[in-house]
Amino acid sequence: MGYPRRRRTSCSVTSDTARVRTTRHRTPGTPPREYCVAPAAPRLAPLSKKSRSTHKGTVVAVRNSQIQSTVREYLAHWPDETAGLAPLAAALQEDVPLCGRHEFQGGGHVTCGAAVLNASGDVLFILNRPLDKWLLPGGHLELTDASLHAAAVRELVEETGIPRSAIGAELNERKPLDIGLYQIPANPKKNEPAHWHADFCFGFLVDRPELHLQVSEIGGFAWKKSFDDLIPGLAQKLKSIDR
Repeated sequence: MGYPRRRRTSCSVTSDTARVRTTRHRTPGTPPREYCVAPAAPRLAPLSKKSRSTHKGTVVAVRNSQIQSTVREYLAHWPDETAGLAPLAAALQEDVPLCGRHEFQGGGHVTCGAAVLNASGDVLFILNRPLDKWLLPGGHLELTDASLHAAAVRELVEETGIPRSAIGAELNERKPLDIGLYQIPANPKKNEPAHWHADFCFGFLVDRPELHLQVSEIGGFAWKKSFDDLIPGLAQKLKSIDR
């Protein structure tokens, strides 16, 4: 009999850069040599039908009107980025659903991320296993997210294990530091076409707490001082705000 499938695992790591590793014995009946197991996180109860909003048949908590007003305010500060966000603006103009991971009608959908700064001003990046890329903590919106900002906080807590109590000042008055549009390749295994992510990035200050990585999706983490090759312009925007 083989090993039973393990539930989601997490590893506690505190160094500046780390990758998650597990090793197994080949002898049947013996456990992995190195492993860490955590109970599955409790699933939040879905919103009741009365408390949800619907958008053209899709149940959502964040409406296009909230996205549109956020984009409008952002571009008032960064007008040079208007052309780069044109696909998102077109989708908003058509008023197609944008808040679900399976929404492709407008060519893509909205995601939310977190730029986490430590006391030294370094920014936390995680190694995304499916894409094999260094990214900010973040992901798709869920029904329980009351706002874009709330989605960023939830993703930060889920992916890094940083507790909400460890999150200090929130940068830029809960407005996105950056809105970037990124091309995502097709994934035939998930029946997903090539599409774009319009990622709304919010900023948070923490004092380098212990991380408990969601190792099913994350292969490591790093605190980076230089990252213009990963997210062009984010460093400039971080310098332009009061902390």
